[in-house]
Formats: sequence, C-alpha cells, structure tokens
Amino acid sequence: MRLLHQSTSAHSSARRALSLLEVLVALTILLLSLGALYHLINLGGDLANRGQQRTRATQLAQTKLAEVSAGIVPLSSGEGDFEEDGKYKWAVQADQGSTTGLWNVTVTVTRVNPDKSRIEVSLSQMLLDPAQVGSTQDVPGGTSTTNQSGTPSGGN
Repeated sequence: MRLLHQSTSAHSSARRALSLLEVLVALTILLLSLGALYHLINLGGDLANRGQQRTRATQLAQTKLAEVSAGIVPLSSGEGDFEEDGKYKWAVQADQGSTTGLWNVTVTVTRVNPDKSRIEVSLSQMLLDPAQVGSTQDVPGGTSTTNQSGTPSGGN
C-alpha cells in the first residue's frame, strides 16, 4: 500500500513542472510582445515629434501673418526662411480682394524632414492694407501749437 502512495505522489509532482516546449512557447510570446511594444513606443515618439513640428509651424505662420498685418512684411507675395528656425520656410500669397484696400492673405509654412516627410501649415485671413489703415504710432499732422508758457493750445 505504501508503494501505491509513493507512485501517486511522484506522478503528481512531475505533472506540476513545465515542459521545455511550454517554456519555449512562453518565451516566444514574451519576445514577440516586447518587439511589438518597442515598435509602438517608437511610433508614439515619432507622432509626438510630428505634432510638435506642426505646432511650431502653426506658431510661425501666426507670427508671419501678424507681421504682414502690422506692415512689417510687405503686403505682396513672397517667400523666405525663418531667421529663428532655418528648418522652416514661409511663403506669403497676397491677392487684392473685391474691395479696395482689402486683401486675401495666405501664409504657408513648410518643413521638409530628413526622411523626406513634409509638414505644411497654411493660414488665410482677409486683411486691410496696413498702409491705408495707419498705426497707433502714426503722429497726426495736427494743428496744436505750444504757446510761450509751454502749455499746448488748440489750433482754433
């Protein structure tokens, strides 16, 4: 009777162990999972980088559009590189609208990455010609004069 008990005990302990085939299958699944995770992490990093580049291009386009609106950049079609970031190029397309002094302005910012992928952002806005609108910095050709006491007096 004792022999029967030992053989049952030996059989159950052998069954609790893993076979070599089961270990190899588990390792294969683990390695494939790690490879997939590595690929997903790289893909996520690339997408985050492209998002950052697109955001930077949008900021540069807004800045260039503000420069056109303020009259710093001439209200005509042109292109160039950004001084602050030479990887980005800008182009301005300005077309006279149906109303005098009203322009349709499109600013396009482009970046070509080393892998030949392209980031391009375009902003369009209708602008009044800064030369006709004037500026808060303009000094009016006013009629005020200064009397001998140094206090301003009206021209009337």
